[in-house]
Amino acid sequence: MNTSDNNNSQPKNFTDTDIPTLGWNNDSIKKWCKVIGVTEDDIKIIGAKGLDGYWFNSKRNNLEALLDRYGVSPSSSIRIHDKFNPQPTTTSKVQVQGEQIDDMLQYGNGFQFQTLRIVT
Repeated sequence: MNTSDNNNSQPKNFTDTDIPTLGWNNDSIKKWCKVIGVTEDDIKIIGAKGLDGYWFNSKRNNLEALLDRYGVSPSSSIRIHDKFNPQPTTTSKVQVQGEQIDDMLQYGNGFQFQTLRIVT
């Protein structure tokens, strides 16, 4: 993301790892939504409601339900919600018959992945 020194300046470039700040205006939010995969129909709803960075940050804990109430699709709502509320990653180690197994359970994008790696 490119910004100038002013805290209220608007970003010029967006990545899918950006999280909107309080100062982002509605146009910046709409551009960011496009980058993270929000549909054009849902971007129009967000634009019509005038949602900005302050709104998204102050509602971050309930974004999915609030966006759904405005008519944003579940797919787009969860994409936005997950950017503000990333799923935790946990790691645990287990000893099995003398071998150490790293049991990594990772959560991301609403899917659950489990990877086992045997370390001898």
